[in-house]
Amino acid sequence: MNLVRTLVLALILAGLSGTAVRAMPVTQDLESSGERLSGPLMAPVESAEPETVVAEAAPNESRTATSSDMPPIFVQSSWVEYQRVPVEHRRRSLASRGAQVASAPYKTVAVRRHGKLDITPLILKYARKHRLDPWLVRGVIQVESAFNPHARSYAGAGGLMQLMPGTAAGLGCRNVFDPEANIAAGTRYLRMMLDRFGGRTELAIAAYNAGPGNVSRHGGIPPFAETRNYVVKVTRAWQRRGGR
Repeated sequence: MNLVRTLVLALILAGLSGTAVRAMPVTQDLESSGERLSGPLMAPVESAEPETVVAEAAPNESRTATSSDMPPIFVQSSWVEYQRVPVEHRRRSLASRGAQVASAPYKTVAVRRHGKLDITPLILKYARKHRLDPWLVRGVIQVESAFNPHARSYAGAGGLMQLMPGTAAGLGCRNVFDPEANIAAGTRYLRMMLDRFGGRTELAIAAYNAGPGNVSRHGGIPPFAETRNYVVKVTRAWQRRGGR
């Protein structure tokens, strides 16, 4: 009987030992899976979230030419604005005949305005469009017309950027005395001169005054007193950013 009890006790102890050994891998799997069991060492592993980096602007970041501090330049002029107006007369006519009238149709009409116009937004707009320094555009206008949209030269050039009739027509400018049309065409022509002469500003300025043919013919700024003085004046107005 003693021998039988000893064998039974040994079998029971062996079974308990095997159960404990088989439980260990399960516990290990739970720990590695990140599930919370108990105790601080068995907390789940949190997945790392992508870091969001917010770039802060430099305190003394330099401003671009298009956001320059160019002061307003008011000129006395007339200009055209386009407005959408309802076509009321047709609406009334249909209503008088008892027809059901939907919302009023619209048409675009040109309205001519007279008064003071700030041309600085126009300078910035077309300088940006044609990749020009707006202060260079302003310098050309200052020297060409002294900011007078009605200026006309003895040679027949007219408007703020003093466009010749043939040049204006080639650039699609129908009215050289309209400030926006003049600046739009003048800045486009200035960009053409810069592209033609490899971005050399002094040659582009000379070509704006004397024509690109004369600049090419002389291989640089033509030896004309007017053109040489013109290049000096525009360059000075450009570099002084409107200062005297």
